[in-house]
Amino acid sequence: MKQRILVIEDEENIRDVCRRYMEREGYIVVTATDGQEGWEFFQLHEPDLVVVDIMMPKKDGYQLCQDICQQSDTPIILLTARGGGA
Repeated sequence: MKQRILVIEDEENIRDVCRRYMEREGYIVVTATDGQEGWEFFQLHEPDLVVVDIMMPKKDGYQLCQDICQQSDTPIILLTARGGGA
């Protein structure tokens, strides 16, 4: 049985690249465009892994991670384009 990954990313290019690479490796990939949609898709699709952007509209990645962790032990990978600088 193929494992399902939920990618929640508001930037279309990043979301599509993630989806293509994961599908090429044989995963079923579901994508969401914001935190609220991501939460709804998480409950609907019960993924084996969630990849979450931190900065998103409607519900940020931190809040979404808290919501997921309260309901499930599903692993989460955080994505961010936010850079640290001097």
